[in-house]
Amino acid sequence: MLASRSPLLLALMAVALGALAPAFAQGGKPADKPDPAKERSKAIQGHLAEMKKLVADKSGKKDGDAITQIDKLMEAFPEAAAADKKLISDAVAKNLTLERPPLGPNEEQHKLFQTSVVALGQMGELGSKHLVSAFEMKEWKRDARFRGRILTSIGSTKDPNAVEFLIKVLNDKDDGIVADCSAAFGSYNTAKEDVRKKIVEKLVNLLNSSQSQAADPSTPQGKVAKDRYEKISPAIIESLQKLTNQTLRQPLEWQKWWNNNKQKPWT
Repeated sequence: MLASRSPLLLALMAVALGALAPAFAQGGKPADKPDPAKERSKAIQGHLAEMKKLVADKSGKKDGDAITQIDKLMEAFPEAAAADKKLISDAVAKNLTLERPPLGPNEEQHKLFQTSVVALGQMGELGSKHLVSAFEMKEWKRDARFRGRILTSIGSTKDPNAVEFLIKVLNDKDDGIVADCSAAFGSYNTAKEDVRKKIVEKLVNLLNSSQSQAADPSTPQGKVAKDRYEKISPAIIESLQKLTNQTLRQPLEWQKWWNNNKQKPWT
C-alpha cells in the first residue's frame, strides 16, 4: 500500500512522525513539559548563589557584579514562590551585616548597602521586618543619612505593621531622622483609612507641638526649636497632603481640618 504512494508523500509522513517522536518518552508516554515555576525557582537559586559568592569578597571589589545579581533577583521577585521570596529577602538583608572598607569623611555608604536597602523596600512585609532591624543596628547609628534611606524604604514597603515603629521614630532627637520618617509616611497614601487616620493624627500633633515650641526664638531653647521646626515641617506637611488629598499649609489649618474630619469617612 505504501509502495503505491508518491515519494513526496512518504517523505512528508516521515517528517511528521519524526517531529512527534521527541514528544514521547520510552514506553510511549508523553515527555514532561518544562515547569515554569520550577525553572524560575532554579534561576533564583542560581542568582542567590552567585550573589553570595561575590559579596564574600570583603574588599567590595566584586560588589558591582553582586548588585547585578540583586537586580535580577528583584526582576524575579514578583512572580516568585513564597518560599523563594523569603530566601531572597533574607539573603539581601544579610548583605547589610557584611564588612566593607571604612568610609572617608562625608563619603556615601557603600553601593551594595544602598542597593540592598532599596531592594528590601520593594518586598512588602518581608522587607520591612529586615529594614526595621537594620535601622536599629549599631553599625549605622553614626550614619544618619543612611538611616534616613532605611526609613524611606520602610515607607516604600507600605507595610501597615511598620507604622507603629515609624511613629516611635518621630520622637528621635535627630531632626534629619524625624524629617525622613515623616516623609516615609507619605508612601501610605493608599493604606486603609484607619491606618491613614492614625498617621495623620500623629503628624498633625507633631506639626503643631513643634510650632508651639518654636514660638519664641529669642531664647537658646526657642532657637533650637525653631530650627527643628523649619527642618521637619516641610516633610510633615507634604505627607499630610498625600495622605488626605488636601492642600493646607499652616499647622492650625491642619488641626482644624483634623478636628472636623477625624470621625468622617475618607475617600
